[in-house]
Amino acid sequence: MIKFGAPPEIARDVLPTVTKTEVVMTANFREWRHVFSMRCHKNAHPRIRSLMLELLKLVKLEVPVIFDDL
Repeated sequence: MIKFGAPPEIARDVLPTVTKTEVVMTANFREWRHVFSMRCHKNAHPRIRSLMLELLKLVKLEVPVIFDDL
């Protein structure tokens, strides 16, 4: 896939090592804003971006005053 122009982070998704992963993260609002700004960006990995956009929607419902401008 890399020979055909796919970036490494996309190409490795076809390997058999891609398995379910559970991630736990705690952070303050400032750090969450930073994470959302990076992981919701159009250049972020598509799977992470999709996940983080859904999470951002949920967070905006809970704390709109902090996250509405993202």
